Amino acid sequence: MFTDAITLIDQTIENLETLAAVFADEFDERMHNPALPPSAAHISRNAYLKIGALLPALRAARATQESHLTGTAACVNCD
Repeated sequence: MFTDAITLIDQTIENLETLAAVFADEFDERMHNPALPPSAAHISRNAYLKIGALLPALRAARATQESHLTGTAACVNCD
C-alpha cells in the first residue's frame, strides 16, 4: 500500500503532537508526585523536547513536498 509523502508527514505530525501532549502530562504529573521516580520525569521531559525539535523540521518537509506539487515557493514559518 502506497501512501504519498504529504499524507504520511501529516499523519506523523498529528501523532507526534498527540505523543508530545502525553509526555507533557506525564512530566507534569511526575513533577507533582514525589513518590514517582525523578528519572521517569526526566525521560518524559527529554522525549517531549525532542519531539518539539522534530516537528518544525517535519512541517518544513511538508511545505517543501507541497511546493513541489504546486510549483510554488513555500513559506516554512508561515501559519
